[in-house]
Amino acid sequence: MIGVGGVRSSLAALLITAHATTLALGADDIAGSSTYRPEVVGRVGVVAAGRHFAAEAAMRMLARGGTAVDGGVAATFAAAVTEISHFGLGGEVPIILYLGDRNEVVVINGQGSAPAAASVETFRAAQRIPPSGPSAGTIPAVVDALAFALAEVGTLSLRDVLEPAIALAVR
Repeated sequence: MIGVGGVRSSLAALLITAHATTLALGADDIAGSSTYRPEVVGRVGVVAAGRHFAAEAAMRMLARGGTAVDGGVAATFAAAVTEISHFGLGGEVPIILYLGDRNEVVVINGQGSAPAAASVETFRAAQRIPPSGPSAGTIPAVVDALAFALAEVGTLSLRDVLEPAIALAVR
């Protein structure tokens, strides 16, 4: 989930508290992370992601002046490169966005459509819906849904948001 703006006073209080605590620590008081994940700090928004690679990709987009949608798309592509054991572009991604400037909720159905051979008639003739195989799932829609979200409400180009994922892929 990525959010920019929102509850600014609570976030500001949290950041001020964290900053004041950091200033009070001396060099001997610094402790390592108990989570073994690097801390990524930004001053232009807030990002939450499963791995730091995705969070950093989103923060780069926010730092470039992008929106939460730009960051979310970049994070998703970065996750597709770095979290391949449990994430990928061959699936589905329902997207729900709240556009604060329009006071509007936008839903992008990234579920994908059924293959042409997956018809009611085919399933009735077989007297079942197959549990696996090409007719059991939907056509992957992640890339299409992300590109659509970016084109409709994003501010950066597809090239821009793919840069972090491409850099991660060639490491």
